[in-house]
Amino acid sequence: MSIVPLERVTFVGLSCEKDRLLDNLHARGCLELIPLGSDAEGTADGGPSSAAREALKFLLTCPQRRRQVRDDARFDAESVERRALDLQKSIQALESERDSLVERISDMKPWGDLRFPSLQALNNLRLWFYVVPHKEMPKVEATGLVWEVVRRDPRVCYVVVLDKTEPQSMPVPRVHLGSRSMAELQQRLDEVELAIEDAQAERSHLTRWCLLFARGLARLEDAAARAEAAGQTCDREPVFALEGWTPRESIQELGEYAAQNGLVFESRPPAPDEHPPTLMRNAPRVAAGEDLVNFYMTPGYWGWDPSAVVLVSFAIFFAMIMADAGYAAVMGLGLLANWRRLGRSAFGRRFRPLLALIVVLSLVYGAVVGSYFGIAPPKGSLLGRLHWLDMGNSKLMMGLSVLVGGLHVVLANVMDARRYADWRDGLASVGWACAVGG
Repeated sequence: MSIVPLERVTFVGLSCEKDRLLDNLHARGCLELIPLGSDAEGTADGGPSSAAREALKFLLTCPQRRRQVRDDARFDAESVERRALDLQKSIQALESERDSLVERISDMKPWGDLRFPSLQALNNLRLWFYVVPHKEMPKVEATGLVWEVVRRDPRVCYVVVLDKTEPQSMPVPRVHLGSRSMAELQQRLDEVELAIEDAQAERSHLTRWCLLFARGLARLEDAAARAEAAGQTCDREPVFALEGWTPRESIQELGEYAAQNGLVFESRPPAPDEHPPTLMRNAPRVAAGEDLVNFYMTPGYWGWDPSAVVLVSFAIFFAMIMADAGYAAVMGLGLLANWRRLGRSAFGRRFRPLLALIVVLSLVYGAVVGSYFGIAPPKGSLLGRLHWLDMGNSKLMMGLSVLVGGLHVVLANVMDARRYADWRDGLASVGWACAVGG
């Protein structure tokens, strides 16, 4: 079981020592605070705003970023945030207008470079535009309106009607072209694209402050967490009290610190009705299983850590789903080629054992079911002698699936029974394991 045993600790001291204690505990990073007092439900202000995060995200996603400035003497976080958000709104509005202009120009192309005359020049008549399929043209001719076909293509006619009000007898709805000509639309499109380029250039200029801006956000987060921790203590002038959960191996260190600083310190194991937070600590070879477990649900403190079981089960199920030794070999070659690269980061080192186990089990299961890139080996060959399971036998494969599932349920109940100090408390889980096994 890799769930770290915790103990509940209590510090009591003078109020003037509270800030120093919180700072030292924060530096050690070994305590999960238990909220105390009437204000424990509240959260502290002072953290980074959502607008600041949005501004940083906007700058970090810029395609062209400048070299970072590390001297904060000329850095103004508020000014960078304000300008970044203004640029974001401006670029969004300009891009929206650009898309609208492009669509409007596309709609105008079939009609040519129209220049709309004034109402006085047309004796208060207006131009109405229609895209009419060829089969509907007889209906247009029957309307008695004044109209003209300005262009034809294999499917439709582009018809302009001259009338004071919108005609109601046309067989199709009218097309809205607006009041600006093609030349005016194209000129405005050029202006908008230039404005977007200018805004993007200024955005790129602001990216030189990303490093300092991110550090400022981290400091704000740290200050907010520190302020929140200060609100989770019980303050009764001139003393305060603080409680939390800490790993059992840290008890001696915290006790020595309290003695050196004149603080009252007590610790005790959790009571059966308490629910401490879960801290899991696994060996490097099964650490990836811990991540898989936490992806679904973190087990409770009084439960058991299934990281190793989930690690192996995940690899087995992956192998059964792929069921092909050829593809497993390709995966193995890819893993071998990137083995050193994965070892350069903690994340890669954490997942290398899982990937290696997946490759090995996939090779084994693929050979057992006799599939190499979907091709079965000849009978009597070396690979053919390894072919034990016929995937075409649905009854056999269903039995295998039920067997694997049943073994998982049995194992889960056995592990659940082992976690109890008194063997009688685990009899129910043992009974279920026997029932499923039977």
